[in-house]
Amino acid sequence: MTSSAAYSAGYEMHKILNAAPVPPRPAQRDAQPPIPARARVVWEHDGQEILDALAIGWTSRHIWIQLRDPRPRFVGVWLPARDVRRREDQRST
Repeated sequence: MTSSAAYSAGYEMHKILNAAPVPPRPAQRDAQPPIPARARVVWEHDGQEILDALAIGWTSRHIWIQLRDPRPRFVGVWLPARDVRRREDQRST
């Protein structure tokens, strides 16, 4: 569901309070293939939540994750590395 479709379906777009700014491209590394992960996400209205995600990139301090959730405006978000862990189960999200 796209963000505009999610909005029209009655979902309010939520900010992710622990999101980091997008780092400069030369500092970014792509995860090939994406790595199953669990991410600590702090929502503007819903508070803290641990979600299954895919790590799709990283820097020395941040992880770029892909979420399948209708609340954020974008599918991908950069989080501090301390908020992301590899999943032990390897099922994809």
